[in-house]
Amino acid sequence: MSGDRASQADKIIALTCDIGVELVHDSAQVAYGVVPLPNGARAVHAIRSNSFRTLIAKGYYEEHGKAPQAAAIADARAVLEGLAIHDRPLVDVSLRVAGDDDAVNLDLGDDDWTMVHITREGWSEGPHGETLFRRAPGMLALPRPVPNGSLEEVREFVRSDDEGFALELAFLLNALRPHGPYPILMLGGEQGSAKTSTARVLRALVDPNRAPVRAECRDERDLAISANNGHVLAFDNLSHLSPQMSDALCRLATGGGYTTRTLYTDQDETIFDAKRPVIITSIVDVASRPDLLDRSLVVRLLPIKQFERKEEQALMREFEAARPRLLGALLDAVSVALRNLPETRRTAVHKPRMADAYMFARSGSPSPELLTIAWSRTAQEAMATTLESSLIAAPLQLLVGDGEWCGTATILIEQLSNLVSEAMPRRREWPKTPRAVAAEVRRIAPALRAAGIDHSEEREPQTGNRLHTFTNMRPEAYVTSVTSVTDSVNTVQCGDHQLTQDRHPPAASVTRNVHTTVIRDPRDDSDRQMAADFGAA
Repeated sequence: MSGDRASQADKIIALTCDIGVELVHDSAQVAYGVVPLPNGARAVHAIRSNSFRTLIAKGYYEEHGKAPQAAAIADARAVLEGLAIHDRPLVDVSLRVAGDDDAVNLDLGDDDWTMVHITREGWSEGPHGETLFRRAPGMLALPRPVPNGSLEEVREFVRSDDEGFALELAFLLNALRPHGPYPILMLGGEQGSAKTSTARVLRALVDPNRAPVRAECRDERDLAISANNGHVLAFDNLSHLSPQMSDALCRLATGGGYTTRTLYTDQDETIFDAKRPVIITSIVDVASRPDLLDRSLVVRLLPIKQFERKEEQALMREFEAARPRLLGALLDAVSVALRNLPETRRTAVHKPRMADAYMFARSGSPSPELLTIAWSRTAQEAMATTLESSLIAAPLQLLVGDGEWCGTATILIEQLSNLVSEAMPRRREWPKTPRAVAAEVRRIAPALRAAGIDHSEEREPQTGNRLHTFTNMRPEAYVTSVTSVTDSVNTVQCGDHQLTQDRHPPAASVTRNVHTTVIRDPRDDSDRQMAADFGAA
């Protein structure tokens, strides 16, 4: 039996050579078999994948008229994998999109392994050639694109205003970039505003999948596996994001790997390293951490009136009929972006967050000035959301007022706690130690700075204590009014927090003047500055 099994394994190895399978490996030490096809294309299969196993089993049966034993297939794959990793060339193997800033290649995912080659002059179809694409389970084929389409037609299948639509197109353009960073598209809105349908439509234009939207991943490992098997990820109807998952999404947007122990080993690691475009739909604002918001494009979808509502099946039929034209229009926009990108980079003075993604989107946008304003507004909203979600932001703004505050974290947490009313119990997340309040200050420091309050830290020479200094850089953004109040304890409402001006009121009720600081939302002029940098009106 063992001799027959060995001979079967040898025959399988010989069979792969006879059909011209080329063995290669990538930087993650994953072995692949590249199979030539009659049309000149090359199919790429991971040697450990089920598709490669069935390929060699089929070939063996056609050659010898009987099925190979499972152990023989396992032995043959182990040998082929060793040859691929140790004796064969290192190559780049891409998923759906490949290329650089000069040319982009898009795998249509069809049975003929057709690729669209996009340059600054236009786009064309053809076999993959030297570009290697792998296929993951669940991937579906894109339609054959047709020219002369219009991106404006996408508006028929999404519910967003002009600025929101500009951001959605920016996401689509970046999803066809072969490398990140990629902005995260946050689709929000009340129930019935077509959030799920919009996510499905946007993903289907770039990376259709058998499961177009899915629930939140349980942990970082599941997220890494999802990223390994799809170019675009879409998570639907989220109500919460844990800090760990928020950090993992940040790494997925701008780069950062995930490692885990390889199964059945004690020392080997399996490495997942990918950047992916991500879509998240939710009713509530699930993103509150500033690092995630800083990578996000937030779009509020418009509610659908009763007479405007369509059946989902009818809507998707219309979309499928339009999808070849929409894909062609999107490819045209990518070609324009490749052509305009060098000039956009040369003339840009003001570069916002996610500058690489912004430059590419502006280069291919049909409304670049509108995109500039929308991108800046979503940055402002991110900063405002950061402050709204922080428990210490409102009392800290009141503490600083229109001047300056300096002290240690110990003094800071004591004074912030004194400002919060006992009538409103502090939430469980309220920082309880100086270290915790210092960490929260560092987390919201960029948002505070955008709101006009600068923060700096330095060591006091004599004591070595770390001093936190807050300075109001925009005193004109604050309005002070005088109010007569008769009460034993005076409280001030600041945002969602009730603040106490005096923890030790006089025993008797007295009428006194209370200086109430109303924090005005200062408009960030970065949208006008960005538009001016590009000569926009």
